Amino acid sequence: MPLRSDTICAVATPPGRGAIGIVRVSGKEAFRIVGSVFRAKLPFDKLLERTVYLGGLYDGKKFVDEVLLVKYVAPASYTGEDMVEIFAHGGARILSWITDLLQRRGASPALPGEFTFRAVSNGKMTIEKAESINEMITSRTRRGLELAQRKFTGSFKRFTLPLESNLKEALVNIEASIDFPEQGIEPADVSRIQQTIASAISSIDEMLEKSERCNLLLDGAEVILCGAPNVGKSSIFNILVRDERVIVSDEPGTTRDLVEATLNIAGVPVRLYDSAGIRTSGNSIELEGVRRTWHKIERVDLILLVVDVSKLISDVEKKVIGELSDREPFFLLNKADLGVNEETVSAFPEDRRFVVSAKTKDGMDRFEAAFERFFDEHLPEDGVFLSASLSGILRKAKRSLALAKQNISQEAYDLAASDIREALDTLSFLTGKNLPPEEILDSIFSRFCIGK
Repeated sequence: MPLRSDTICAVATPPGRGAIGIVRVSGKEAFRIVGSVFRAKLPFDKLLERTVYLGGLYDGKKFVDEVLLVKYVAPASYTGEDMVEIFAHGGARILSWITDLLQRRGASPALPGEFTFRAVSNGKMTIEKAESINEMITSRTRRGLELAQRKFTGSFKRFTLPLESNLKEALVNIEASIDFPEQGIEPADVSRIQQTIASAISSIDEMLEKSERCNLLLDGAEVILCGAPNVGKSSIFNILVRDERVIVSDEPGTTRDLVEATLNIAGVPVRLYDSAGIRTSGNSIELEGVRRTWHKIERVDLILLVVDVSKLISDVEKKVIGELSDREPFFLLNKADLGVNEETVSAFPEDRRFVVSAKTKDGMDRFEAAFERFFDEHLPEDGVFLSASLSGILRKAKRSLALAKQNISQEAYDLAASDIREALDTLSFLTGKNLPPEEILDSIFSRFCIGK
């Protein structure tokens, strides 16, 4: 996204009807443009900054709306530019008229995320803080919101700043040996520098690993209920979603396609799928349902394999169990109300089997507690979510540090110094000292809404 010199405007509140709709204007011409359409007791140039004023917006002589208005003088604004926020009535037609009026007076429509992009470009916030704002807006659970808030309040900076400081110290020691080659570097100093670099690489790996686990809170997880026909998958699905979402029948093959619902499990948004019964024969529709089931099984985060515990395991089920063994599914041994076949129970690992009855709901509490614990245990106690763009920046810094470590072991200290400088330059994109390349900025801000 290029940093435009235009004065931009956009509606900053969600589309639809509401009590209040906010229009943002930012740029060098913001005061002139808004001042040409806003009328109050005081002239616009006499309005105090960060003070709320009541007035009217006019399109020529035609009244548009009675609004509240706040004026922000650069750099004390969200974007770091002269900026105005207009609080109008929240009708779509009113807001459309206001933005059209502002654009006719010289403003340009804002691109998605352009207000926050300007804030980053003008040093008002770092790139990861900008990302956290979008994550707070789009989070789907309380726990996901808390994760984004942790990032917003600087938890990521507490990781990057010590990392940067330690690498700068290592660089100073290496550069001293380059400037005074006759003195060289003491073996103890070489060892210390290697340890610093190794520690930095380890810290980056830990941050990336925690970010991958935090990803569950924002992107969510996918879980599938699967098994042979007529083992009670749909009944269990209905229990978990607390609704009669799927038709349940004694006739096998009632479910022929994927049915989905979204749950909140331990703060993780979970998309749960009911699926067609896995079989080796049937009509073309049933076999297409089986194909879709297997296609989804390959992509989900957790498999819930349902088995009829009142019977011996069938040959088809044995084959399915074998194919899924490396995925560590949960085994729901259903229909316990019809009797429990101990041979069937003993075929499954104790820590992942749950004898249940979808009819009486016996055993479901124990399973649901384990289901929630599975996601809770996969989430780190600290750490933040990093987008692919920010993770890529860390991986690039890690590659530079790996080269530095290698060059130090070969006593190529000038190359090692260059590698550490490159790692520090890369990390500067995260600390806010430099702007990342345009393709990274485009990737980040393309996910923002217009008006943010």
